[in-house]
Amino acid sequence: MTSYTHLNRKTREAVIMPREQRLAYARRSRWVPYERAIEIESIIDDLLQMPVDERVSNLLIFGSADSGKTELSKHYFRKHLPKDRSDGEGIEAPVIWVEAPSIPDEKEFYEEILTALRCPFKLTDGRLMKRAQVNTMIEQLGIRLIIVDEFHNVLAGGGKTQAAFLAALKRMSNVMGIKFAMFGTQKALRVIESDEQLSSRFEIEPLPKWRRDAHFQRLLVNFERQLPLKEPSKLHQPELAEWLFDQSEGMIGELSRTLRKATVHAISHGREQIDIDTLKSLKRLSPSARRKHARDGY
Repeated sequence: MTSYTHLNRKTREAVIMPREQRLAYARRSRWVPYERAIEIESIIDDLLQMPVDERVSNLLIFGSADSGKTELSKHYFRKHLPKDRSDGEGIEAPVIWVEAPSIPDEKEFYEEILTALRCPFKLTDGRLMKRAQVNTMIEQLGIRLIIVDEFHNVLAGGGKTQAAFLAALKRMSNVMGIKFAMFGTQKALRVIESDEQLSSRFEIEPLPKWRRDAHFQRLLVNFERQLPLKEPSKLHQPELAEWLFDQSEGMIGELSRTLRKATVHAISHGREQIDIDTLKSLKRLSPSARRKHARDGY
């Protein structure tokens, strides 16, 4: 019996599924661990465990588009889903995940939190009513950390709107002891730096683009362990690694989509590994080439 040692346990189970089920598995996005993500998760863990009586600190993780920010933020949240309290009295939710409002509106932010908690609210209720409702849920559920994705959206508002929104965040930290882990593009740095008091409370952690090095090759090994193909593709070998780096331009989101498409293509054509011909047959342009074609009207 073939052991498929190049795959992880779940993928070894998937690789022997019927063809259509295997294709469905190949099309799904899955979390692929890598060193920098593990480091950032450890930093968030430290933030989460910080005693509430200490001066509340927060975290901003920033990176370029398609650098894996959202996937990392959601992966961390999935590791801290709500659960039953040890005393059997209700549930506890130490961590919640929300997306920043498209404009920096305090009332809309509270609505995002209440929606994430599946807590009913009246659209007609005012800002102060929703703030009180959020504070009640924080106390009842033991919320300690709020993950906010797309934090750069704060820049969509004018100066006064931004200031009011940031004041609401500071109030949540000061009054309720809430810690924030913000995820956004480099523009999010401007949000933090716009408020001297706020900037002193944030640690900054970059999520850089990948380089053409051994770290990228290890990432490819981790990806391959999750691709339901019966034969090793050896994506980390120079020819394939060079092609994948050039096509993805060091962006993990682009790399993930390309490998999923290549896996589906291989299975659909009765092949059990990804080789250079498989990759070239995708005729997949790099992100910058696609942008150029769009600008030129292709």
